[in-house]
Amino acid sequence: MFSLASQIKRAGDSVVLNIAAGSTGQTKAEFARVFLLHYVLQ
Repeated sequence: MFSLASQIKRAGDSVVLNIAAGSTGQTKAEFARVFLLHYVLQ
């Protein structure tokens, strides 16, 4: 069983990696759309 601290760290790492993956090869407008959709859908 994972501790709450471990889950929070993994969630934080996931957010950073998703933002990095979503930002490659995109315009600023496309990146903003992906970034906003990520947070709206959570």
